[in-house]
Amino acid sequence: MTGPHGADPARNDPARDDQAREVARLEAEHAFDPAAHAYELADALSGLALTRNVAGDKAGARAHFARAVTVARDAYQHATPTTGDIRAHEDFLTHLFNYIQYSLTDGDAADAITGADEALALLDAVATKARSEEADDMRATAGRALYLDFRGTALSKLGRNAESLEAHSEAALMLALSHDAYPQQVEFLERHIANRMAKVIEDEDTAPGADAS
Repeated sequence: MTGPHGADPARNDPARDDQAREVARLEAEHAFDPAAHAYELADALSGLALTRNVAGDKAGARAHFARAVTVARDAYQHATPTTGDIRAHEDFLTHLFNYIQYSLTDGDAADAITGADEALALLDAVATKARSEEADDMRATAGRALYLDFRGTALSKLGRNAESLEAHSEAALMLALSHDAYPQQVEFLERHIANRMAKVIEDEDTAPGADAS
């Protein structure tokens, strides 16, 4: 059995084997001292997941992406200001991003929704904390827009078009609030979300049983 580009998931791959050994080493060290190696382990797991995905090993890629999210989540939950809670937050979101993207491209929209829901809850918590500290929470707002867009895309893949449009509409609102802070990025994402919404509406109009009047 071969993967994309003719790759064989079972074929010996020295680079992939090195990655797997590094993951195993970090897993052992993480088990002994979770706080000390969480970032390195999560990054190594995501790297191995990407390698396995390219080789066509979808099950292996999914397992490693999911494990990276778990490790990063644990690090975030146990982080304190003195142990780098900002880095832990960003690291966790990065691995959630990877997992959601993979779930969308691999066709598992339900997993993508679960990941996006967790990310949205995290971003809401970060925004609340930023407001309580009178800090700038524009990054959290822009991040929320991105994950709402992911959620909307996943919902549309499940045929839940009304919910998809609602998520995309909320994403557009979040982007409008972030425009002054990130004008170029926001304009690009606004066009992207508008195209997503148009596609959902088109799919709704052409679905079996849609009103042709």
